[in-house]
Parts: sequence; C-alpha cells; structure tokens
Amino acid sequence: TGGTGSRPSRPAAKPKAEPAPPPKKPSAPIYVGYGSQTGNAKAIAQDIFVQLTEAKMNPTIFPLDDWKKTTPAPLSTPGALLIAVVSTTGNGDPPQNCEKFTRFVKRRSHPADLLTDMRYTILALGDTNYDKFCYMGKLLDGRFSDLGATSFYPIGCADEGTGLEDVVDPWRDGLMPALELAMSSSGEAKAGAAKGDKVAKSEAPAVDGAAAARTASALGPLGVSRGVKPLATAAAAVLKAANGAGGADVKLHSAAPGHNMYAVEFGGESKGVPAVADGATLSAAVTSARYLTAGGAGAERRVVHLEVEPEATDGPFTYRVGDAIGLACTNDPADLDSLLAALGRAHQSPTFSPDAPITLTYAATGAPADPLLPPPFTARRVLSTLIDLSAPLKPGLLRALASYTADPTERAALEFLSAKKGPGRDAFVAFVADQALHLAELLECFPSCAPTLGCLAAALPPLTARFYSLTSCPATSPDKVSVAFSVVEWDAAGVGRKGLCTSQLEALVAPALAGAGAGSNVAGMPPLSLTLKPATDFTVPTDLNRPVIMIGPGTGVAPFMGFIDARRAQYAAVGGKPADAAPMRLYFGCRHEAQDWLYREEMEAAVADGTLDALRTAFSRDGPLKVYVQHRLAEDAAELATLITEGGCVFVCGDGMHMAKDVHAALVDLLAPTCGGSKVLAEDFLRTMRENERYVQDIWS
Repeated sequence: TGGTGSRPSRPAAKPKAEPAPPPKKPSAPIYVGYGSQTGNAKAIAQDIFVQLTEAKMNPTIFPLDDWKKTTPAPLSTPGALLIAVVSTTGNGDPPQNCEKFTRFVKRRSHPADLLTDMRYTILALGDTNYDKFCYMGKLLDGRFSDLGATSFYPIGCADEGTGLEDVVDPWRDGLMPALELAMSSSGEAKAGAAKGDKVAKSEAPAVDGAAAARTASALGPLGVSRGVKPLATAAAAVLKAANGAGGADVKLHSAAPGHNMYAVEFGGESKGVPAVADGATLSAAVTSARYLTAGGAGAERRVVHLEVEPEATDGPFTYRVGDAIGLACTNDPADLDSLLAALGRAHQSPTFSPDAPITLTYAATGAPADPLLPPPFTARRVLSTLIDLSAPLKPGLLRALASYTADPTERAALEFLSAKKGPGRDAFVAFVADQALHLAELLECFPSCAPTLGCLAAALPPLTARFYSLTSCPATSPDKVSVAFSVVEWDAAGVGRKGLCTSQLEALVAPALAGAGAGSNVAGMPPLSLTLKPATDFTVPTDLNRPVIMIGPGTGVAPFMGFIDARRAQYAAVGGKPADAAPMRLYFGCRHEAQDWLYREEMEAAVADGTLDALRTAFSRDGPLKVYVQHRLAEDAAELATLITEGGCVFVCGDGMHMAKDVHAALVDLLAPTCGGSKVLAEDFLRTMRENERYVQDIWS
C-alpha cells in the first residue's frame, strides 16, 4: 500500500479514566444553538460547545429548531445566555434545522418583552456573492432585540467567499472574555476560560522539504488508481524552496471544530437522542430520463432530464411551480471501505464492527448525543450516508488528524500542511486543494493516522441532499416531477474528479438513458429518495397582466420550463390568451447552439403557441465574440425598462458567482435612464422590487 518502511507500533491504549464528577451547573444556563445547512455552522457551534465544556461551564448544544425540546427553556429562563451560530441559504432562507425557530421568532403577535430574560450573541455565516449576506443572522439579531433580549457580545458576520476564519477566529477569541463578563455581571463566578488554540511550538520535529519527501513519497491503492500525485511530487517545488522552513515557529490552523466532541462505544443497542428528520423523505420511482445535450453518454458536457413519480403517503403528492427537490446520495464505496479499515485501526476493540450498534455520547460529560440517524446507528451507515467523504479537506481537519497519528514524522507532516501561511500553506494547496484530495486518499498517504469515528462524525461536513429546481408544472404533470442536472466532472491538477450525486444519478438511470424514451428500461430500477423544498417567492405570478421576465442560462432555465407550462395552463383556464395579457420573455444562454441548447423544442413550441412572447438566446462560443444573456438584456434595454417600471417581475436563476452579478449590473444600467440617469437610484429601485418579491433570484455558487 506504499509505506516508508515498517509501520511503527501504535501506543498502547490508555486505560479508560473514571468519569469526572459533573461540574457545578451555573445558575444561568448557557446554550449553543445552530442553524446549519452544509455543516459549517454546526462545526463551529460544536467547537464552541467543547471549549465551554472544558471551561466547566456545562453548556447545552442543540439545533435551533429543537428549542422547545431543550430544558430549561433557552428563551425564557432568567439570565439564559444563548450563543447562536447560523448560516443563510438560498435567497436569504434559513437552514432546514432552523426553519421552525425562524418562523416562531418572526411572529408579529409576540409581546415586546417575550425575550426579556435572555442574553445572546450571534455568529452569522454568509457569502458576499449573494445579495442577502448573512441575512438569517442579522434577522435573528434584530428580532431578538425587538423582543427584549440583550446582546452581550456583538454579532459577527463571516464571509465564506473570502474565508470564514478571517472573522470566525477573532470573534471566537473575544467570545470567552465577553461571556465571562456577562456571567460575572449576573453574579456568576468566573470560569477558567479555555484560551484560543494558538500553537507556537509543536512536539513533532520540524518538517523540511527533504523530510516531507521521505514521509510522503508513496500512495495507497485509491490514490494510485485515481492518478493522485503524492505530496513529494505535487508540492516538489514548494518543498524544495522551503529548505527546512516549518516546524517550531509556524502558526497552525486550529484543529477542526469539535473533533474530540464525541465518544463512541461499539456493541449493545444504539443509544443517544433519537434522530429527528429535517423534512419528509419520499421514495420516488424513476419513470424516464434523457440527455438534453448532444452526443449522449460520450459527450464532454452532459445534462440529464430526469422524471420521477413520488409515492403518495398521507394523501396525494402535491407541489407547486418553482419548488425544488433534494435527491439523496451515498459515498463512494471505495472511499467507504478504505475508511472503515482506518476505523478498525483506530478502535482496537473486540467489539468493533462496521455493522455493530453504536453508543454516541459527549466525551466531556457522558451525556447522550444526537446520532443524526434513526436506528440502527452503525459505523457503516455513518460513513455511507451521514458525512461527506469527498468534501474539500480543510487545513483545520489535517491539524486534527495530526493528533490521531502515531508516527511522529507523519504527524509533523500533517501539522506542516495545516500552517496558516508560508511553505506549509503552499504545499497544502498543491497537494490537497488543487487535487481535490479525498479523506480516504489522504489517510492512505499517512498510514499511522487513525482517526476515531467520533472525530470523523464531528469534523467532516454532513452528506446533504442535492437540490434541483423542478422543470414540471402540477397543472400538466400532477403526479410526476422532473429536474435537469449537469453531470459534474472536472480536472483537478491532472486528477479526474466527478460530482458525487450527479455521477451516481447518471449511472443509476443509465438504462433509461439508453432507452431514451418515457418508461424505457426503467423496470427494476431502484427508487430514489427525495425531499420537497417548497418555493417561497420564486414562482410564476397568477396575475396575467403582470409582465414576466425570466433569465436562466444553462440549467438555470430549468424552473422556467415549469413557469411556461403554468402560464399556458393559466391561459387555457380562461379560454385562451387574453388580448391584454402582459408579455412573458425568456433569456437563455449556453456555449453552443447545436450541443447544449436545453429544452429547445419546448421553448420554440412556447413561442409558436404564443405562451412566450419573446425568446432571446445567447451562444457564447459560436461566434468571434462571447455573447451572454446580459448582452441581450442590454440590447433590449428600453423595452425591458418599460416592462419593469410598469410592474413586471424579474426572475434570475443560475450561477451566483458571475452570471447573477453581471445580470444585476445590466438591470441597473437599463433602469438608470428611468431613474434620472442615476445608478444609485436604479439600485434602490431594484431593492424595492426585491422587497416586493418582483425581483427574485434562485442562484448558487
């Protein structure tokens, strides 16, 4: 498997210490609540929980939607201190495990003194690539204050677009002193604060280029089969230039949040707080699938149209135009098997088995922890369905993994790769980030590293469902829903990588794709597991006198196919298209007209029957100049400005990194002449449109 000599023996397992007596509980309880969609907010909350537990503050951690189940009640206990870590998803939406809490807090019927007894602080996570940056955190901050709560520490707003830790680390450094002051001001004794993890020295030897080359010059079987370059090769220039730099004085990233939060025992019955589903999960049978792009399975760029029929449970399945469905996936079997082998090394216990029931507790207190899965709760199910084994690895995770590494040279190499800057940081980028290294591939390079299941469950992000906008309309397809997804593949520094969910979906529906027809070759195909995410403001207007402008390049056009079907059905319901009906316009773009014009026949049919009043296309690679949808908007500036100022709705769907910004800039430019030539006033106009749900985005990074 590619080692560097005989594997050093692992230190003998330490005898299990007697559990420490529970610390005296402060009279004012401390809560750490989180609203997390991808796992970042939860991971930070876990780290704060561990820090407070080590400081003998006896905190309680919970997803914010569980506030009613938490005792004593966090919102009404006198002197309660709430630390909320919350992210923002979609177009300013709450994470799934914060939706109920958000609805409760937003109620306008609450008395102004509802939260008078509560003190709080908020760490908000967001992305400045989106218009509503840190919206959920800011919303909760405002509502808490409106309802009488007192902030004991200012809100922090961290930007995932530039790096969360730029705000998170200093915010956490200031949290403990602020918390101690809040406790002392209410008569609490000061706790011994756990200081920030600022490591100046490492017990491991310093790592220079030659040592790293000796330590990491080989790969395991996964890396070899996938074409991964070992550290010594991927970062050869960096290691050579380092010339001994690293080791004692290097500032390292803090270890991944909460990596030592859980304790795990194997055997017996699964124990822990019962898992609570974030949303209803339905089984759905595949009814058809086809490629929307030319070239079939052999094409470099592939988009699949997938139709499924969800099961009816407590009544007929219902949905509305603009909804999305989340499709579940599982981790790669090769990654799973490799990590199960690593767990066997970590949990050297006669009761260890990948399929043995697990008891999961908080390591510091022994209290039952939320297993996040219904029974049976096993290592195989955790690694297969709960945590994302192909998620991008972060330096903090490597720092945590170093503490589970027996060989001192391997441990030093992992610490070197977790450096905040300098050669270690450059080596991390070249070896880990650029190659999109999987955890299993990394661990095979460091065979003495054996993280526990508790470490992986806490430190890795969750394996979440992938959400896709529905292309269907209940008026024309009441029992079946359809989506369009791009099969994600990319080159990562010479390593071929695939999107976990889209590659699985394509392989799953391959028989239907080969048949290329409704109902073809779908018999016996395993059902999919999906959840429905209802639309809020991203849905077709019912007012036929309101202009509709849809902007959706690439797969961003998917929901607009449902919009078009819904508008056609609206016309049919009133006996045909009224003479005074407002126009519906679609702006679509792709690279090549002949290869990836998605839903071309459906669009042209909508123009022919009058449902679409205008279809404007932009093919960016078919001419001497790159033409995008924003260029078509500029060409139609005068007409669009009239439609918008007369009450039109603008819907934008697709890439949030570039397209949405460029489209927004084009809208500002075309509206400026109607605002006295002022772009500032045009921005204000669009802001008002957004508040009135007339300018709505469904975008992603």
